[in-house]
Amino acid sequence: MFAVFNDSVLLLHGQPGAAADWDRLIGSFSARGPSVIAIERPGWDGRSAVTDLAGNANLDSLSAMDYLLAAPLVGWLASVGAMAGGGLVLGPGPLRRWVAEATALDDRYLRAAGRMLLTPRAWRAFVREQRFLVRDLPALERRLSEISVPTTIVAGTGDRVVPIAAARRLAGQIPGAELVEIEHAGHLLHVQQAGRLAEVIAGQ
Repeated sequence: MFAVFNDSVLLLHGQPGAAADWDRLIGSFSARGPSVIAIERPGWDGRSAVTDLAGNANLDSLSAMDYLLAAPLVGWLASVGAMAGGGLVLGPGPLRRWVAEATALDDRYLRAAGRMLLTPRAWRAFVREQRFLVRDLPALERRLSEISVPTTIVAGTGDRVVPIAAARRLAGQIPGAELVEIEHAGHLLHVQQAGRLAEVIAGQ
């Protein structure tokens, strides 16, 4: 998620995530581009507590897996298992390089993601945020029509995590929102389409 304030851009990472996730996007801005602020959200810096959901998309962005991951006990086990498994896959060089080639993601990004996925603090933050997401999203969705600031939604048509239908619905729920669809792009636009995303942000 990004927000533009005058000549500054605030970047908020996803779940799981870290401020370093934005490195490629930050590097894509020109020297005369906006000043960029990328922070660790509460619960992901290893010091602060996880907070409840302050903003997200709509209910179309939730899948059956989201509800499973928010469930007591089973959600914890599934979340930790998936994250630890992903961390282990991204650890050894050959497997990580194969993932990098298959996803067009940079090896350095995958190595950092693998380390983060193996930390208990990341597991705790993910599980708590997942529960807040399922609990709070309906109330937030009811207030989308109250948004009065210019809004641009950027989404990849090939996103398998949050389907393009959710982005299209969100654009219809926020008055005057503009939707920028990047053809065939996946979920990690800030990594795979950093240059294009920087262009959209700089044009705001």
